Amino acid sequence: MSYKHLSLEERHYLELEQKAGTSINKIAKKLCRHVSTLSRELKRNTGKRGYRNRQANELAQKRLKEKPKSIKLTVEVKIYIDEHLTKDWSPEQIVGRLKDDMSISLHHETVYQKEQVHTLTFDNGKEFAKHESISEKLECKSYFAKPYHSWERGQNENANGLLRQYFPKYMTLDKVNVSEVEIAVDKLNNRPRKCLKFKTPYEVFQKLTGIDLTKTKGVALMS
Repeated sequence: MSYKHLSLEERHYLELEQKAGTSINKIAKKLCRHVSTLSRELKRNTGKRGYRNRQANELAQKRLKEKPKSIKLTVEVKIYIDEHLTKDWSPEQIVGRLKDDMSISLHHETVYQKEQVHTLTFDNGKEFAKHESISEKLECKSYFAKPYHSWERGQNENANGLLRQYFPKYMTLDKVNVSEVEIAVDKLNNRPRKCLKFKTPYEVFQKLTGIDLTKTKGVALMS
């Protein structure tokens, strides 16, 4: 039997028979429905006062209406994808954000085909010998990870990985100017993050603090 949503009449019959104590197997056979279909119906649409057909129908219709539309690539969607690929967003980030921006559900493989922190955690290298003066200048606390314990600097390691997209390991950093750093930081802060429910660090920071950092240069947010 191919699946289709229950009609109001079927829900009315289900309510009456359930109240009468009829087994779900018998109800399913009478309606020519699979038992799992009725089990799912009862599980998803039963309210505090039990299963009521009109309430169940309204809940099902509301859920159907709010469900993101699964569609093929339209010109509008292609433009959206291309625009955000140029911003260095990953396919997963684009797909996650599409649900919020356009109520559209796509698989990330479809996109593949188109291809203020207040603490510091240092390595134990000599380049951080003056960490006390750095912390004092920035008015923040500093911490040192144990040798060979890179996981104690999780956010830092993740940020390093993202930054290497713009400044690879082999690049000589003394040739990188401030403007290039600000552009990279701005792009990273404007990328939606899965851990932020596909909001950008800029958006979450503004919601929490009321401060719009898009107008401030060089502020690196981590999430």
